[in-house]
Amino acid sequence: QILIIIYNNNNFQQPERFIPDRFIEGSKHYCGCMNPFAFVPFSVGPRNCMGQKFALQEQKIILATLLSKYRIESAENIYGVAIEPSIVLRPKSSVNIRFIPRA
Repeated sequence: QILIIIYNNNNFQQPERFIPDRFIEGSKHYCGCMNPFAFVPFSVGPRNCMGQKFALQEQKIILATLLSKYRIESAENIYGVAIEPSIVLRPKSSVNIRFIPRA
């Protein structure tokens, strides 16, 4: 079923070609017309990707390592940041951060 979604011309231009840039905004292959549910890298359900748990665990380890070695601060005044209400609150534009080594 996943292959049917990936190789559907309605979801991707030239679906038979390997073009990883199609997912990067601003690249020449990005069209902005892709259905957001057409690409599910880990799949879903009981038969999903067996590497999913490993990848998620790896993310947690990397984040924990960064937080143990660096203190993270905002590089600008956070009270002036415009917030975009969504499922989660997030800034409307990027927020610059600073990594300060821990002693």
